Amino acid sequence: MVKVGITGHRSIIAEQFMKLHSGEVEFFCERAESMPPNLDKYFFCQGFLSGKSRDDISKEDYIKTWESNYNSIARACDKIMNSNQRARICIVGSESGYRGSYDSTYAESKKAIHEYIETKPILYPDQQIVGIAPHIIADTRMTMNRTDVYNLNNKRNNHPMKRFLTSMEVAKMAFTLLYEQPYINRTIIRMHGGNL
Repeated sequence: MVKVGITGHRSIIAEQFMKLHSGEVEFFCERAESMPPNLDKYFFCQGFLSGKSRDDISKEDYIKTWESNYNSIARACDKIMNSNQRARICIVGSESGYRGSYDSTYAESKKAIHEYIETKPILYPDQQIVGIAPHIIADTRMTMNRTDVYNLNNKRNNHPMKRFLTSMEVAKMAFTLLYEQPYINRTIIRMHGGNL
């Protein structure tokens, strides 16, 4: 039986990721700090976006942004990789980590998790740590709860593919990396659909 740990398990992406599995799989839907270190695969799909500028973000939201998007994930991965010689880890980052965002705290925390992935030492030959940096995902709560509808429509209409990414596309990328691509390691797959 494959044992898979998932954070952010109530997110649309994580729900889609779990649907891709068949056969005997045991899911551990835990917070990052509670994740057992002896599982086969890990999908860190958590995140927090306050949607506020650096001048407007509260101290509480600033701390929550960094804790959710970087600190708790890095601590969990350190623990897992120090004790699990076969750990395979995929972390959802964001294209905002490359391009920036109105919510600069969010963008900076995602940039930090990307750098963590790319610099984390691999201690054993069967370990893997990879990231996915999605652009705007059409069907996530984070996007659907945005109030700047005009801005979103404008971005979609000006996108080369005339659409945003779907949560299933992100889930399939995570599944492919964790199950089929062990040689892809310490790198971020950017999913921007050619919108450079």
